This record gives sequence, structure tokens and C-alpha cells, in this order.
Amino acid sequence: MPGLSAQEGLGSVIWLAWQTLRTEQLYATLVVIGMLGLLSNSLLAGLARRLTPWQETAS
Repeated sequence: MPGLSAQEGLGSVIWLAWQTLRTEQLYATLVVIGMLGLLSNSLLAGLARRLTPWQETAS
């Protein structure tokens, strides 16, 4: 997208790895992003259970 750019962060690491054909760095960064997603999902689900004990959990 024109007008959006970053000099730091995981997205720029992926972009640089893609441009320089460093596939191992690209996939390693994608794995890190996936793990961060799983971690944040688990933390937020636990927080939601703690803050809303009246809600039923999906079985």
C-alpha cells in the first residue's frame, strides 16, 4: 500500500527477507508471529474467563 512503511518490526523483517531471498529468516519470522498470536490468544481467553465468570465456555 502506498504511504505505509515501517523501518522496524516483524513485518519489515519479513519484507527484507523476502526481498533478499532469505527464506529461512522469512519462515522463522512467520513462526514467531504465529507463536505470538497463540500466546496472545491464550492470555486474552484466560483474562476473559477471569473477568466474565458468568459466561459459559464453549465445549
